[in-house]
Amino acid sequence: MATDAEKTELLRTTAGAFVSAREHFFTKEGTPDWGGRTHAYRSWVRENMILAEVPAADASALQAAIRYHSGNILRGRLDSETLMSLGMRSASPRERSAEKQQRNSEILSVFGGGGQALTGADEIVAASRTIEAVLRRIRLDAVVALTPEARNEVAALAEAINTRSKAIAAAAAVT
Repeated sequence: MATDAEKTELLRTTAGAFVSAREHFFTKEGTPDWGGRTHAYRSWVRENMILAEVPAADASALQAAIRYHSGNILRGRLDSETLMSLGMRSASPRERSAEKQQRNSEILSVFGGGGQALTGADEIVAASRTIEAVLRRIRLDAVVALTPEARNEVAALAEAINTRSKAIAAAAAVT
């Protein structure tokens, strides 16, 4: 049985072959089918999966893995304009994941900083955006449905938020 690293390399090799094959399939506009969307290309892929004797139960997962690696290969071969025309982002899934992790880390540092004062512009803006987004998610009908004790606590906290929000708005006002 192949190791995970060997499987990944086989998937990358297969994806590379599939992407290279796309140069030989053309869209109605006469351009290479880089997106892998033409009937002819998809039929070719299906035929190859059958020739490779891929079990039907494994086909979807295998094709998803090949698509993942194909996207990374296309990002290496095509310019950003072509990628955009295909509806693809220039950033790879790995890069997007790293960007998301960075954003999440910034949010957590704002809220998990042990009560340290926020003084940097980026921190203040990030905290303000996050707080506003969280407050927007609270459904008023859900608040009304709370127990009286919980509603009293929410009301007191909302008053404190309101007081602090007004003070921040006043300090941020450009004169």
